Parts: sequence; C-alpha cells; structure tokens
Amino acid sequence: MKNFKKTMSVLLAAIMTFSAFSALPFTASAAEVDSSNSVSAEFGDYEYQVLDDGTAEIITYNGSAETLTIPSKLDGYTVTSIGNSAFKECTSLTSVSIPSGVTSIKSWAFGCCRNLTNVNIPDSVTSIGDWAFGSCNLSSLTFGKELKVIGQYAFPFNKNLKSVTFNNNLEIIDRYAFDTCISLKEIIIPNNVREIGLCAFNGCTELEKVTIPDSVTSIGGSAFYKTAIYNSQPDSVANIGNSSFRACSSLTSVTIGNGVTSISKESFSGCSSITDIKFGNSVTTIGASAFYNCSSLESITFPDGLTSIGDSAFYRCTGLKNIVFPDNLTEICGNAFTCCSSLERVTIPANVTKIAFTAFNVRSDSLTICGYEDSAAENYAEIKGIPFINLSDVPEPLLGDVNGDGVLSVSDATLIQKHSASIINFTDEQMAVADMNSDGAVNVNDATAIQRALVNS
Repeated sequence: MKNFKKTMSVLLAAIMTFSAFSALPFTASAAEVDSSNSVSAEFGDYEYQVLDDGTAEIITYNGSAETLTIPSKLDGYTVTSIGNSAFKECTSLTSVSIPSGVTSIKSWAFGCCRNLTNVNIPDSVTSIGDWAFGSCNLSSLTFGKELKVIGQYAFPFNKNLKSVTFNNNLEIIDRYAFDTCISLKEIIIPNNVREIGLCAFNGCTELEKVTIPDSVTSIGGSAFYKTAIYNSQPDSVANIGNSSFRACSSLTSVTIGNGVTSISKESFSGCSSITDIKFGNSVTTIGASAFYNCSSLESITFPDGLTSIGDSAFYRCTGLKNIVFPDNLTEICGNAFTCCSSLERVTIPANVTKIAFTAFNVRSDSLTICGYEDSAAENYAEIKGIPFINLSDVPEPLLGDVNGDGVLSVSDATLIQKHSASIINFTDEQMAVADMNSDGAVNVNDATAIQRALVNS
C-alpha cells in the first residue's frame, strides 16, 4: 500500500506539472516544420522553406503584382530556388525579374502565367524544370552562361516567342522544350549542345532557319516536325530520330551528314517541297516512310553503301522518273515506291535478293525494269508483267549518260552540274561515264561538252 501511494503521488505531480505548462500562453511563430522536416515560413507575399544549405526556396506567391522583382533574401535567407508551382497560374504577372542568386527554377514554377511576357533569367540559373514556363506569353528569352540543360516541356506553347538566345555552355535541349512556339523564326544552337530532344521544336511552324553545330550527335524524333526550316546536318550527327523533320512543307533541300548511318522512320515524311537530297557516305538504310509523299523529288543519287530501302520509304514521290540503285543494295521493301506515278525506269543491281511484291505498285504503263539475267529484278518483272531489259546484253555505257536512260540529254548535263555543285553525289558507274571531255575530272566542263554534243547532233 505504501508503494502504491508513492507511485500515485509521482503521477499526480507529473500531471499537475504538465497542466501548468499547458496553461501558459503560446505565441505561434511564422516558421513551422512541414512533413518533410524542412522549415516553412511566410515573408510578405511569399511562402518559403529553408533548404539544407541554409538558403531559401520560394514555395508559394500570394500576391497579385503585374511587374515583380523577386527579392534576393527572405528573412535574411538568400533565395536560391523557385519551387514547384510557386507562381503557377499567377495570371496578373506580366514581367518578372529573378534575383541573381537563384540557381534552380523548378517544375511549373511559372506554368500557365498566361500574361507573362517578360522574364529575366540570371546567369546563376543552372537548371530549368519541366513546364517551368509552359503556356506563358513570353516574347523573347536570353539564357545565362551557367545553364547546361533546358528541361523537357520548359517553354511549350509560348505562342508569341519570337527570339531565343542560348548561352555557349548549353549541352542539352530536352524533349518538347519549345513545342508549338509558333512565332519562332530562327534558332542558332550553340557549339556545346550534344542533344536535341524529342519534339524539341515540334510545331514551330514559322521556324525558317536552324543552325546546328558539329557538337550535336543526336536529333530526337519529331524534333522539327512541321517547321519550315532549310536543313543541313553536320557530320557529327549520328542519329536522326523518327519524324524529326516530318511535314516541313517548306523544306526544299536536304543534306544528310556523313555521321548518319540510318535514315529513321518518317524522318522527312510529308516534306512536299524537297527537290534534292544529298546523302552522307555512311548511310546504309533508309527507314519506313522516310521520304513518304515528297512529291517534288525528281531525282535521287543513292550512297554507294546503301543496303536496304524500307517500307513505303518513297511512297507517293510522284516526281521520280528514273532510279539507279547502288551495287550494294540487297533489299527493297513493301510499297517502297508505290504510287510513284511518273516512274519510267529503274535499274536494279544483281546483289538485290529481296524485292517485296508491292515495292513498285505504280500507275504507269511506261515503267521498265533494268537488271541482270536470273536475278531478283528479272523474276520480279516477270511476276508483275513489267518490261525487263537484261543489262547483260546492253552494250558499253554511253559516255555522258549519267542518268542511265540510254540517251544523251539535257538531264545528264543538269545532273553533272548538280554533282559539281556538291548538291548530289555520283555513284562509281555515273562517275565512269560523266567525264564527257575525258580530261580525268567531272565538272561543269563536262556538262558544257554534253550541251555542245546535243547542239551538233
């Protein structure tokens, strides 16, 4: 009983002590600890949290200013980060100046600030998160020297964005970074950029000029989809993604760099104004629908190393008339030249072992296939009922006949002029007959010699 009374006395004392403390007045501080154990606080119109390094991240803006200069310090803490969705949907904002100490602008930081036309991004910023400025109304952008990565969806749907100035230390323009920025007209990509991501400039329909440096090794799928650019890739580019330049309807000429080994699926599909393609020496495969509906394409000089032409690769290229395939080609896939209604003559080498039944589904009564006896070309012509010329019985090539149609014409002179201007590359067979004046070189003098021969014939 004595021990029980002692225990009860101790408990009663503890309860009285706790009650006394709980009765004391309590004043709440502006600073509180959130669920992630970081300190959050208010300072004017801003809510912020203190980061592990003792600096501040703005997490919410509660004001309604139109022109805003974000303070460099809050309660004595240096602001280094604009947090996720901190200014999201602040539709009153038209202009924002970000302090020079900020290094990170996180996801949706200014997303859907639909009236925001001007933002000052300081040199200190090293990262810009997803949708950081998505669906704003920016008219121009200049990036600081510390920024190396422009995050995915960083600036999509800024439909009045006319000017972008990148810094020289930038390395990556991530996927959808400038998707549907329909007022952009020119982009100069700096020399350190290695990667242009998927759909990076997708839907920038007014984009007329893009300068791509030698540092770029990868261009993602649909990177320039529906733009109006003139395109020439440097030799450093090893990968052109699916649909990279699809539906660039104003694109008239294409130069594929020597670093590219494969033309990916739909890379230039729907580029209806292309008249010339210059393939790099390393191209071995042309992917499915790569040049689908390039209706202005009139002639092609394939690279010597080409081995495969994919499904529908040149489907509905209605301007094509004469095609000479390189000796290393082994495969022509289904619908590769379907609906090429102007095709008159195709020359298929002996190495081709696979020609899909639909490879040359054309509405033309004048198509002729040239090939070799007992070859896949002869077998295909027989099955399809297409006239066949056995090249084994054909006499030595006609000097100057670079298009291989058996006659000397102005078309041969035009092809030589394009070769001399590095617009197209000749195959070994074409080089052998192109030296019209037999001076050991192929140049405009040979084109002139052909023209003279035609006048005198």
